[in-house]
Amino acid sequence: MVDEAYQIKKSRLEDGKRFLIAVNCKELASKFQTEDIEPPSRSWVSHFSKKYDLKVSKIGNINEKRILNCTKEKIQKFYEENRNIITQTPQELIFGADECMIDGHKSLKVLTKHETKEGLNKLAESFPHLTAMISHSASGVSLPPNIILANMKRASHEIQDILKGKSLWIVSTKCGWQTKQSFFVWCVFFTHWLTMYRISLPVTLMNNPTLLMLTVIHRDNAQIN
Repeated sequence: MVDEAYQIKKSRLEDGKRFLIAVNCKELASKFQTEDIEPPSRSWVSHFSKKYDLKVSKIGNINEKRILNCTKEKIQKFYEENRNIITQTPQELIFGADECMIDGHKSLKVLTKHETKEGLNKLAESFPHLTAMISHSASGVSLPPNIILANMKRASHEIQDILKGKSLWIVSTKCGWQTKQSFFVWCVFFTHWLTMYRISLPVTLMNNPTLLMLTVIHRDNAQIN
């Protein structure tokens, strides 16, 4: 947080200096000494946050559509509408699945009010990232992560070795995000895994229906299915 504030201030002063030079105010521009700017100390940040009753919070990156559409009210409504199905399905056969990612963005901290539970940062539409489809049961059994690599035409020897170990499922799409086609591939993986998983369940559960809940992100909305 301190480093980011320092960089923002320095960038603004540099922009101001360039503007003054462009409008022929060189004498005034010479007073902008950006190299002399010192970042605020952590003790200053601590004092400032206490003075204005703020707290230092981590900020998480999230797709804007999730912020706008996956609200607390919509999640509660989904549960109420599907309460019977959810409560009647054994937890061993309830699975949640969602696409998540690791990105190259800096992990930032911000000052927030004490009632703010979590800071969220809207992600840009396109940036370097590594995506995975993650799924696990309500009883805590996890499936192999389905890694989605961007624009990979041929698997390297390293990836082929990983696939042999069956600890990961790997697919590739042009954009590096989950697409309709890659989701169908994941469904094949999931169905095969589920067939083997059922064998390990008690006989009373083997033939019970499976409930799979997904958070679906479309181009213009997000929803839980």
